[in-house]
This record gives sequence, C-alpha cells and structure tokens, in this order.
Amino acid sequence: MFPQTSSYRTQTVVLTTINTPYSLAALLLAIDPKFPLAGREVTLSVDKFVPGTIRFGESNLSSTNCGYALTELSPPRTYRSDKSDIPLGMIWVMGSAALMIVNVEVVQ
Repeated sequence: MFPQTSSYRTQTVVLTTINTPYSLAALLLAIDPKFPLAGREVTLSVDKFVPGTIRFGESNLSSTNCGYALTELSPPRTYRSDKSDIPLGMIWVMGSAALMIVNVEVVQ
C-alpha cells in the first residue's frame, strides 16, 4: 500500500461585526473558492492581536448558545479523523469584538 499524501491549507478570516454569527464555510469560500471544506485534521485558533472571545457552534449560535469559546489566550482547538470528513460547513463563528481573527488550518 502506498503512503497517503496530505495537503495542508491555511486561511485567516476576519469577523467584522460584533456578535454576528457567520458561517465559517461561507467566509472561507468568499476568500478562496477552492479552499477545502473538510479535512482529516482541522485546527481553529484566535489571533493574539485583538482581545476578546470567539464563539463556535452551529447555525443557531448566540452569546448564550455555543459549543465552545476561544480567546486570544486559548490554545488552538484541533479535530482529527482517519478520513477527510471533518466538515467546516457546520461550524459557525461569532466574535465579541470587531475585527477578531480566526485562523483555520486544514490537512486533507
């Protein structure tokens, strides 16, 4: 069996409006229409330059209804799978301050 090859992609997404839920997939595709929307490993982190909290969840995301939250001091959140089946299309993001930055890394 041949070793599996991987591709690694990164993208930075800016959340422009305070407390507004955004589809992570829609933001990524607006920047790069060829950005992969699923991977074997997905890492999400918050840029250190804008203090605040970014909440992650589903389409009903709000300040009181979220799956988890990261701040500029939080370690990155990584999801892993044996297949390229971690979907970015189900993740929504919302920042507590204007111009917060989400860093997205995908390994396929």
